Amino acid sequence: MEAREYHARLLESLEADFRGLESALLSDTVKILAPGTSRSSARPRRPVHAAILKMMEKRRASVVVVDREGQLRGIFTERDLLRRVAVPGRDRKRPRSAT
Repeated sequence: MEAREYHARLLESLEADFRGLESALLSDTVKILAPGTSRSSARPRRPVHAAILKMMEKRRASVVVVDREGQLRGIFTERDLLRRVAVPGRDRKRPRSAT
């Protein structure tokens, strides 16, 4: 096999893998994306305080935000906490969408 043919096949394979991963991220449940892992998750529109408590309880730097069907909707991180929540006048017990 020539180098060009090898690289063409490799690129085709990588593109197919990427399309599969992209599809999984957009449509599969979080459980399918990370089988057998102990993840911390939160629901959309829940109080930020609940996500913070879950992060502390599980000793994690983030929680994934999933809907009722297990679809990934976002990730809440310690950085989000510092930059978006821990500001004067912000009620951490209210959902982010309520402000």
